[in-house]
Amino acid sequence: MRMQHHKALGLTFILIFKSLYVSAEEPNCCSKVFRCSKYDFEEKVLEKLIRLEHRFELLKQDFTQSLSEMKTTKTDMEQYITNIDETLAAVKETVNITSLEIRINKTLNEQLEDLDMWKGRLSHPTIMFKARQLAKSMFEQDETLIFTNAFSEHGNGYNPDSGIFTVPVSGMYWFQVTLCLESAGCIVGILVDGEKILVENIYDNSGGDHGGNSCFSYSTVHLLSAGQSVVVKALSGYSKCNIHQSEAHRWNTFYGLLLQG
Repeated sequence: MRMQHHKALGLTFILIFKSLYVSAEEPNCCSKVFRCSKYDFEEKVLEKLIRLEHRFELLKQDFTQSLSEMKTTKTDMEQYITNIDETLAAVKETVNITSLEIRINKTLNEQLEDLDMWKGRLSHPTIMFKARQLAKSMFEQDETLIFTNAFSEHGNGYNPDSGIFTVPVSGMYWFQVTLCLESAGCIVGILVDGEKILVENIYDNSGGDHGGNSCFSYSTVHLLSAGQSVVVKALSGYSKCNIHQSEAHRWNTFYGLLLQG
C-alpha cells in the first residue's frame, strides 16, 4: 500500500510540472493585433503555483492519513499476534494441566483399587483350627474321624465332639489331614455336605524304622459357603481302617484355614 501511494504521488508531480511547463509559455491569449500583458502572464503562473501548492497540501494530508492508518493497522496486527501467542500459551498450559490431572486421577484410582483389594483381604476374620488325637483307632467304612483335641481354634467352626467343621464365613479354605497307619491300609476322604472334595488311598509301607507305622499328609483348597459342613471319613479299606496314635512322635491331625473371605 505504501509503494502505491509513492507511485501515485510521483505521477501527480510529473503531471503538475508538465502542465505548469505548458502553461508557462507565453499564451496566445491575444490576437495578432494586440499582445498579452507581461503581468497577465505572471498572474496566470502565480495562479498555477497556488493551485499546485494546494494540491500538494492535499496530497500531503492524504499521505499523512494513509501513513497513520498503516501505523494503526501495524499496531493492531502486532496486538492480534500477541493475543494469539497468549491464547496458544494458555491452551498449551491447559492441555498440560489436563493431561497431568488425568494421569494423577488414574494413579489415584489405581491406588484406591489396590487399597480396597488389600482392605478386603486383610479385613476378613481369622478362621482356623488345629485338631489332633482321634477318639479311637479303628474305623468302619463311612465313619467320621473325630479329632478330639482342638488345640488351636479361632472362629468357633470346629466341633471336637462331632469332628465336624461348620463354615462360619464364606471364602476360600485350605484343609490338611495327617494320618499314621497301624497296619494294612484304607481310603480316607474329606467331604463337604457329603460330597467328596479329596480322596486318598493310604497304606502301610510294610516295615521300616518305626515298625511299619507310615504317616501320610494330604491337603486341598476349596471354595465354601457359610453353613456348609466339612468332615474326614474312612471310606473303605482292606478290613478296617486301623490308625496308629502316639503322643510322642505320631500325631494324627486335621487342620483348616480361611485363606480369603
